Order: sequence, then structure tokens, then C-alpha cells
Amino acid sequence: MKLTCTHENLLTTLGYVEWVVGRQSHLPILSNILLEAEQGRLKLSATNLEIGVTTYFGAKVEESGKLVVPAKLLTHFVQDLDPNEVIEIRTEGNQMVVENGKDEIRIQSVDSKDFPIIPEYAGEYSVTLDGQVLEEAFRRVLFAVSTNDSRIELTGICLSVSPRGIHVAATDSFRLVEYTFIGLLEDQKEVLQNFLESQGGKVILPVDTLQELGRILQKEAVPVSVVIEENQIFFSLGSTRLVSRIIQGRYPDYQQILPKEFHTKVPLAQGELLRALKMATTFAQYGSGEVKFRFLTEGEVLEITTYSSGVGEQRTRVRLAAPLIEDIELTFQSRHILEGVQALTGETITFHLNTKDTPVLLTGADPEAHFYLVMPIKK
Repeated sequence: MKLTCTHENLLTTLGYVEWVVGRQSHLPILSNILLEAEQGRLKLSATNLEIGVTTYFGAKVEESGKLVVPAKLLTHFVQDLDPNEVIEIRTEGNQMVVENGKDEIRIQSVDSKDFPIIPEYAGEYSVTLDGQVLEEAFRRVLFAVSTNDSRIELTGICLSVSPRGIHVAATDSFRLVEYTFIGLLEDQKEVLQNFLESQGGKVILPVDTLQELGRILQKEAVPVSVVIEENQIFFSLGSTRLVSRIIQGRYPDYQQILPKEFHTKVPLAQGELLRALKMATTFAQYGSGEVKFRFLTEGEVLEITTYSSGVGEQRTRVRLAAPLIEDIELTFQSRHILEGVQALTGETITFHLNTKDTPVLLTGADPEAHFYLVMPIKK
């Protein structure tokens, strides 16, 4: 192998694959990346057996070849190189040499035959989505995914399709968020629907996969082509391919648990509410993490209170945007309510309420497209 490339291309591409490696410590080969010099390009691949990423960029290739080297070692070295210098990569025996005329590193390589095969989709990607829209959709719901492996189906994002659009949802059983977006032509929508029906109508996508996808899309705003096949999902975006397993399990039919109506609706200014919640959450971490909401007819305010036996008490008030019929008192996990408000958009956040022990629905600028349901703490 012998080639030259720009520092920017190599560093950017390493960033796409380096994050995936090293998550299966019992298999040392997975802490490496595979480099393949082909005609006019350098291809990089990495996998942790759950996610596989392959990407490439243009390079001046004098000699083709492939080798496997530690991902983090190579990335850290390239990060510190002069970005204005051209990089040369070559093999000498079983070593990889990387230099730019001033700095040089020699890395012992691993036999490429030991590197796992990353599945590739050979057919045509028949569904294509706007990359920026997709990245925003996943970002709006990822925070609510469960971190408890006892219910594996809740550790991912649920993807489904209806006449209203494409839905992504997440829940940890204490809260639920759904985001709906439009981004498909009618014929592609039917194809995606068929994909999902082959998986029972919904698919559950791992968080790590979507975080990796989001990282790439934040650097490169390109369309994303998608196909689902044999319990795997394939993404194609620009010069990068990403493949991931689909989480097996039955996702809750969350539409059935949504309240059909609410007794009270309370609109609040998003900026003022968010400021108050940030202060309350900071204070709540010194106590139980709980925050008390008192919607008061007198003065038409929301009073937010947190208390810690070892520290003290914090109280703030937010003006209501509309009068109340009666006082309502609720207690929340502070982080749950803060993250829900942060995820919603719009100048006004509306609380949809029934009783102190029933779920509370939060909506923002587009209630039909984005909602957040959270359970109060029963007292």
C-alpha cells in the first residue's frame, strides 16, 4: 500500500469510524480499523458487531493494498499533525507508516484476514430521506430512551409509518416522546411501510446507531437512503455506509395509553419556563431530584419548588399565559420535566392536565407532530 491524501479528508473520515470501535473489549480485533487502498480512494471500515461503518475518500493511490491498525492510536496521531501538510501512508513489511514530511509514526498492523466481514447491501436503496430532517427527528427523542437493559425493547427508538407521516418514539416507561415528520414521496412511503410490515409494523433501532448517524449528518448534510432486510437496517449517506442490527422485541402500543382528553390546559412562555426549570434542576440534584409544581389561580402563576434537607429550599414563579379554573399540584422528577421542555419547540409550552396522579402531556409549536408525555410522582 502506498498513497497520499489531505489531512482534512483523512481526519474527517477517521472521525466517522473511530467512534464505533472498542466497544467489545473481549475481542481485541474490534479496536482496529481496516484500511483499503483502491483505485483513486482510501476506504476505511470499523465494526463492534452491532454497528458497521464503511466510508471512503479520494486519494492518490500508487500501490493498492489493505491493512488493519489500532483506530485510536492512528486518530490521535493524525489529529496532532499539521493540517496544511499532505499525508503519505505506506506499508513497510508488517508496519504502517504515516508521515507528512515533518512527523512520522510506524504502527504494527494486524492480519486483515482476521477483521470481521461487515454486511453490505448490494441492491438498490428505494427509500431516501432528507438527512437534516432525519437527524433532527432522532435528536428530538433520543433523550427519553431507557438505559435499563431489563426491557431491551425500550433501549431503542421505535420507527413506524402512518397516514400522518413517519413516527419516531422513545420511552423509558416513566415518560414518552413522539416526533412525526414528512419526508417521503408517496411511492417511497409505501415501500417503507412494506419494510416495516415485514418486521411487524415497527422496528426498534439501537441508540448507538442513531447517535453515530447523527454525528455524520451534523458534519455532512446529505440525503439518507434506507433499506431494511433480515433484521438489519442499512443507511447510505454520501460516501458512507452504515449497517446495524434491529432490536428484537415488541414495542409497547403507546397510542393506547395516551389520554383521550384533558381537564385543564395551561400555556406557559417557553423561555421563562426553561429558565425556572434549569434553576430548579440544579438545586434538586442536592436532594431527591424531585421538583414540585403548583399551578395557582391566585396570582395566575406556576410556582416551582425544590427542597433538600441538607441544603435548603429553592422557589421560583412563572406567569401563566391563561387563567386557571382551579389550583393543581404535581411532583416530577426534575430531569424528566426539564428534558421534555428542552426537546419541544415554540414560544409557548402547553401543559395538558387531568389529576395529580395521571400522565401530563406537554406540547409546543406543533402538537400534532411532537408531544411529550410524563408521569408525575405519586405522593
